[in-house]
Amino acid sequence: MCRPSFSEEQLEQLNELTDQLIVMKKDLQHSKEECARLADADRQAQHWRDELDAMRDSVDRLQRVENENRQLRDRLIDFKYWKELEAEQEKLMVGNTEASVNAAHLETVQRRLESDLERALQQISDLEQQRESNIKSIQMLREEVVGLKLELHNCSLFKKKRISCISMDDETSLDLSSASDPPLAARNLASQLYEEKIKRLEQENESLRSQETTRNSECDYTKRLSELESKFLVDQAELETRCLHLEQEVRKFKRSLREEISLREETAARVTSTEASLGREREKHKLALESAEQRASAAEEAQDNLYEQLSSTRKNVLALREELIQQHVFVFLAGLIHDALF
Repeated sequence: MCRPSFSEEQLEQLNELTDQLIVMKKDLQHSKEECARLADADRQAQHWRDELDAMRDSVDRLQRVENENRQLRDRLIDFKYWKELEAEQEKLMVGNTEASVNAAHLETVQRRLESDLERALQQISDLEQQRESNIKSIQMLREEVVGLKLELHNCSLFKKKRISCISMDDETSLDLSSASDPPLAARNLASQLYEEKIKRLEQENESLRSQETTRNSECDYTKRLSELESKFLVDQAELETRCLHLEQEVRKFKRSLREEISLREETAARVTSTEASLGREREKHKLALESAEQRASAAEEAQDNLYEQLSSTRKNVLALREELIQQHVFVFLAGLIHDALF
């Protein structure tokens, strides 16, 4: 079979078709590359969508965790504050109750001691007055005893003188015996008065002894009163010490309360700083989210454009393919016609 010969026009058409085929192959390769690029862009857009969804979930979880953390922190601070406040209030109430009881007890003891002291002072004053009166009575009794002793001495002298006179003269003794009755009566009266004075002195002595005993008991009572006063002073010092201790506890509680307030202020400042940092982080995430959304939108737009370009390229490729097929058919028919003619 001889090779068909073509005219110049047919050769030119064949060359044009060959050039078009080469161009179509290049367009087809470019379309494949565009399809691959579109597939990569689609995968990248899907990746950015997934990143965007994950970032949104992270932001939501972060906000929920921040809210829960803030609520729990506030509840914990309030719980600790009220717990410590209740404990300190109970301590202060117990201390105030004990101080009130001790103050009432000490006031009662003080009133009792004051009344005992007044009574003891009154008794001491009475005893001093009685002692002065007893001293005066003793002085008077001593003077009476001295007078009685002088009377007895005079009586004894008179008796001796009388006896000597009786021994010297019997007649005179008879007269004197009749006259000696009055001195004898006086001597008997003096003896009775002396015995009565002695009895009265013994009674006074007994009374003085009893008063001395009473005074000793009063001294013991005064000693006991001084001991009670010492005990009262000790109790008062102890109460003052406890009051001082309570004041120290109150100052310590106030200092701890101020420290707690300062700590809470620092915590609030840290929370505010953390919230500001979280706000900045949230803004950063928001900007990143907006940027990701913009990139995703741009990728979607680019993907849509690439899909449109791919559709147009596919249409062009199909048209070129049909035209090429028609050219091949034409060439094939031309060859058949040429073979049939020659």
